Amino acid sequence: MFLRDKILDSPLISRVNAAFAYLLFISIAIFWTFIFLRYSFSNSNSEKSEQYDDLINNAEPTLPTKVDEPDLLIKDNDGINLKEKHKIKTNIDQINKNIVKLDENKEIEETASGQDTVEPSLAEKLFKEVRILCWVNTWPKNHKTKAKAVKETWGKSTAHDEYLDSVALPLKDGREHLWSKIRGAFQYIYKNYYNDYDWFVRADDDTYIIVENLRYMLYQYSPETPIHLGSKFKPFVKQGYMSGGAGYALSKEAVRRFVVEGIPNPKYCKQEETVMDDIEIGACLEKLNVTAGDTRDSDGRGRMFSLGLEEHLVTKLPPTSDYWYWKYIFYPSNDGLNCCSDKAISFHYIDPKMMYVMDYLIYGIRAVGVQKPFDQLPKKLVNL
Repeated sequence: MFLRDKILDSPLISRVNAAFAYLLFISIAIFWTFIFLRYSFSNSNSEKSEQYDDLINNAEPTLPTKVDEPDLLIKDNDGINLKEKHKIKTNIDQINKNIVKLDENKEIEETASGQDTVEPSLAEKLFKEVRILCWVNTWPKNHKTKAKAVKETWGKSTAHDEYLDSVALPLKDGREHLWSKIRGAFQYIYKNYYNDYDWFVRADDDTYIIVENLRYMLYQYSPETPIHLGSKFKPFVKQGYMSGGAGYALSKEAVRRFVVEGIPNPKYCKQEETVMDDIEIGACLEKLNVTAGDTRDSDGRGRMFSLGLEEHLVTKLPPTSDYWYWKYIFYPSNDGLNCCSDKAISFHYIDPKMMYVMDYLIYGIRAVGVQKPFDQLPKKLVNL
């Protein structure tokens, strides 16, 4: 017991214990220093990563997703993954480009329009400014075939405030009563709709009319001008008359003169029945000083036709001078591909099936990149 106490109290043992305690203290200090430095480094990288994540997540507009690439393990001096840094730079550069592009587009739009509002289409402008009432000459036998086809195709484009259903006039049917029917129809229209419209168009139930092109042509005329327009024929009436089958348009003033001054007076309008209604109304309007207008386009091509498109475009009319069409047509006319204006208005002898076909070809199909819009309206005519 004494010997053990002597050994423990010796100076050598004391120095060993002191050294051991010192090493233990140093080891603990180094350990905690290492833990502190590692935590600080990790936290710094996390804050930087969060900042760049916020930049990417809040960037607009959204960029296309890129194809994944192998991760790059090389880091820059800041400890940021070079792949992530490259993505961030690419995003920022693209956003700046998009901002510049948006500014350029805005400048272009402001320069072109001069205002922020969208301009209405030409068809909408014409619809508002050229008010047309179109009445179709038909009879009960054709109500479920020809008249139905008209109503479901081009007839939908004519109504300005409402679509007018059929009106049964107290007159006899049949070709021999056509002249009475024409007079009765215009009298009914004058009494009920004269103040609501500017132009009054007559068509048959086998006439197809491209109403937008009709409005385009009528736009240049004042409805207060006494004029009627259609496919002009030359015999029987000095200034010419309009084919009934092709359809014709009377201005507001022309209708007034016809109904108020012409129909009641045998001096101007024939009172007896006749099948040649288009000749009679043409003769009556000539006596009332209503001009028979020219509906050809600026290239001299016809716009309103008393025959079908096929006869002019494909079948071609007999070239002999004794064929009735060449004797009747007022202006020189071509057939084949140069027969008709690109702003054609009407064709006659169109059966119900072909009406649906034409309606689809005109309004249903769009040829991408080749359609030529009408970018301006014709000039108003002051004097005829």
